[in-house]
Amino acid sequence: MQILKRLPAFHEVLPVFAVLSTLFYGWTSVVFLWKLPSWLFFLTAGEIMGIFAYQMVTNFIESLAFLILLLTATAILPPKALKNEFVVRGSMISFLVIGSMMLFLHRYASVGPEFGHYLYWWMIVTLFLSILLARLSTDIKVLRVSLSWFSDQLIIFLFVLIPLSALSFIYVLVSKLS
Repeated sequence: MQILKRLPAFHEVLPVFAVLSTLFYGWTSVVFLWKLPSWLFFLTAGEIMGIFAYQMVTNFIESLAFLILLLTATAILPPKALKNEFVVRGSMISFLVIGSMMLFLHRYASVGPEFGHYLYWWMIVTLFLSILLARLSTDIKVLRVSLSWFSDQLIIFLFVLIPLSALSFIYVLVSKLS
């Protein structure tokens, strides 16, 4: 029970989960819509919906996994490192790490496999910037207020994303069982 006291309250976790979900689902939606016109030539509507359902379930699992990593770090680190300003610091870390991942994948797709040699350095720089900016995000008032406001606004997307994920999960279960 001692570990539960080290975790932030649910009302602080929800905005960070909203940021994570919006980033993961948003990126997947962009890629899905980019590929959709070509899929219409050789896939049926049911197959396209199946792909979409699997992507939604995957996004939900990715969002939860990243949130669990953040909560684990919060439980391990001293409270002033993450817990005391979880919404602001968790949102900043989420934006930076997931944004960096998206940028890396975009560069990898444009440049080619030789860009993969930079992955190690890319991860180190991302980690360093995440720690630095997460720390600074609470000291700079406009950044703290903006991150807090923006993450609160993104909660509205959860009203669509969570039911969509639940329906997708049901579709995936039914398709696997039949």
